[in-house]
Amino acid sequence: MVFTTREFESIKSEIKTKNNIRIGIKCTIFTEELINSNIIKITTLSFPSKRETRITHGQFHILGLASTLRKGGYFSHLTAASLMSITTETAQVIYYNYPQPARYSDQELSQDRIDAAFSRPTRVSNTCARFEQWALYLLNSMGSINPGIETIDHPEAGSIRVTNLSRTLIDLAVRPAYGGGTGNVLKLYEQAAGIGIRISEIIHLLNNLDFIYPYRQVIGFYLERSRGCTRCELDRLRELPISFNFYLDNQIIHPAYDKNWQVYYPREFDV
Repeated sequence: MVFTTREFESIKSEIKTKNNIRIGIKCTIFTEELINSNIIKITTLSFPSKRETRITHGQFHILGLASTLRKGGYFSHLTAASLMSITTETAQVIYYNYPQPARYSDQELSQDRIDAAFSRPTRVSNTCARFEQWALYLLNSMGSINPGIETIDHPEAGSIRVTNLSRTLIDLAVRPAYGGGTGNVLKLYEQAAGIGIRISEIIHLLNNLDFIYPYRQVIGFYLERSRGCTRCELDRLRELPISFNFYLDNQIIHPAYDKNWQVYYPREFDV
């Protein structure tokens, strides 16, 4: 079990009773006695701007530890892909996402702005802490509305929140760096095709997420390449007009171009 320091304070009396510890013992001595008796352990996660302290009792799972970091958070990207069973690889990177207030821009989208944005390096989070063999990243999602999140009962971590399959595929397309790169994202789409991809849900989520950039072109590209849906289903994504050329990732060297989706992609995809 994993507790925040505040949660631990609220259950001290219960622990005292359960472990036959004197009720009147001072708090600091009580905590030291629990540590010395191996009843609890102190775990510290050192993020760049803040240290997070957790009290653990007995065995715990890394996902259970991560889920205590921010209220309202959820697991996403490659971590969600693992939880959704579209990858069997044991990644030693955990992505935990939590919402931030939305930032709105009144600037109109243009081809020049898109080209400039994707000519720069991908922005990735540096809010990372290491715990044993794990690298735990905290990500920020913009906006209070976060559709496509579900609660699952993990056999070791307990009740945790995670993006569902459709939302996971969207997030991987938007931030391939958190999915092992574009080549691996395509493999994840191929695995998802074996489970069953719901185009209607993806479209619904895209409408609700309301991205500034035309990520549906990227998603359409991945779906077509992975054969994740029928041509009729793909046509539902094509119904909306395509106004700009777009990119599968930032800083693609000598990209190839897909005319159907007007997307630049790594030439290695065609090898």
